[in-house]
Amino acid sequence: MNAFFVLLRTVTTHPSRSRKIRSVAWCLFVAITIAYPPSESVVRADESIAASKQAEAEHFFESKVRPLLLAKCVSCHGPKKQHAGLRLDSRQGILSGGDSGAAVVPFQPDESLLMEAVRRESLEMPPDETLHADQVTLLSRWIIEGTVWPNDGSDMVTPAAPDYQNHWAFRPIQRPEIPLVSDSQWPHNEIDFFVLHRLEREGFTPSPPASLDVLTRRIKYDLVGLPVTFDEIASLPKEQRSMVISDWIDEQLDSPHYGERAARYWLDVARYADTKGYVFFEKPEFRMAYSYRDYVIDSFNDDKPFHEFVREQLAADLIEGIPHESLAALGFVTVGDRFKNDIHEIIADRIDTVSRGLMGITISCARCHDHKYDPISIEDYYSLYGVFQNSVEPLQLPFRAGDDVSLKDPQALEIRQAAVNLENHYREKYEKLLAEGRERLAEYLALAQSQRGGVDAAAFDTITEGDDLNPELLLIWQQYLEDSERDNDPVFLPWHRRTVSHRYV
Repeated sequence: MNAFFVLLRTVTTHPSRSRKIRSVAWCLFVAITIAYPPSESVVRADESIAASKQAEAEHFFESKVRPLLLAKCVSCHGPKKQHAGLRLDSRQGILSGGDSGAAVVPFQPDESLLMEAVRRESLEMPPDETLHADQVTLLSRWIIEGTVWPNDGSDMVTPAAPDYQNHWAFRPIQRPEIPLVSDSQWPHNEIDFFVLHRLEREGFTPSPPASLDVLTRRIKYDLVGLPVTFDEIASLPKEQRSMVISDWIDEQLDSPHYGERAARYWLDVARYADTKGYVFFEKPEFRMAYSYRDYVIDSFNDDKPFHEFVREQLAADLIEGIPHESLAALGFVTVGDRFKNDIHEIIADRIDTVSRGLMGITISCARCHDHKYDPISIEDYYSLYGVFQNSVEPLQLPFRAGDDVSLKDPQALEIRQAAVNLENHYREKYEKLLAEGRERLAEYLALAQSQRGGVDAAAFDTITEGDDLNPELLLIWQQYLEDSERDNDPVFLPWHRRTVSHRYV
């Protein structure tokens, strides 16, 4: 009898059985239950089956259904947008529904508006694409199993509001209070108090002091990045340990290798590279990238104040009286990937480098929308974009030596004159292109009209057929004709009417 109860209960709850069979089985189950109450073992077995099914249903929802709703539905029916008053980011929202009523009727997919929409039987959702058949099947199975939603239907996508007041990047620098410690004799400086305070809180005691040989080795590795030699250790006096260590630290800080080691960390922040990445028909090497590397090394070795270090890297060309060689600091902005010379990507990279490197936050997300986690709006992003867009990177880069030396050096004079000649060459080509473009305007317009929609605008090296018209200028005219037709430009209205009439002749 116990086995019969389990079998009968399984039939009544199995989703693949028809509604009629389940109804008959349920009536039979109730009648037999009244006549022959199930034993305790059946009850326990039933509870075990129910728990197992619940766990399986929750796993199915988390692994299959929730990701599908997030990817396809929540952008229009979530916390930010509620098209037709409907939210699909919680069970309560789905069951409450929107302007058309409940989106889901548990256990009844054929009665659920959600299924009608994804099957495109009445509403058509998502509007821009049709779900795959297996995705529709997932939603149907979820509804058949009772629309299980773990965690009581808590919101799927809305994170906790960022606490900008306590964000470390926005908190002013303050001198913390020195913590109290039990062993007041152990600390030798203020930092030691913080170290000992944490050790005592965790129930630990400090390690014994390191030997002179071990300490000198650690100091040199930290400051210079090189191992200490046997001769250096042998030359250290064994008395007056504190004086020896102080002199040893000063010696490492005075070493030119200190700046080389310390500069590596900042050069990583500045995404320093000697090459531009993939570019078109030009040399991929930055001609004088090393000058920025040397500037950073010299800044650490000279113990340059941090505020000067930052100002020079952002606006060295605008600082009066700045040493000529410090103009290389602008490499912080310019020495980065060129992204096939796509100016939008170049500027995005520069904004990202400045924001993450100097402010501890990301701004790049605001390129497309207000930042979700940092207090940066899309207006802030394009304000910075305007600054970088209107900054000119000169063809003639500054020399590392002073003006007086560069003006006397024959090689420097030759390089300077070559840069001037190159700039004049670009200017002449530009003026010639403009003049030819005006003279052959009719040809450009005719060919642009005939090839509209037939040329890949992304192809930089497109060559026009049978002529020497400039391909980039041709693409510009094609885009202009499309824009003028879309905007009903009154100047080009006769042109578009004439071309439309010719299409149907």
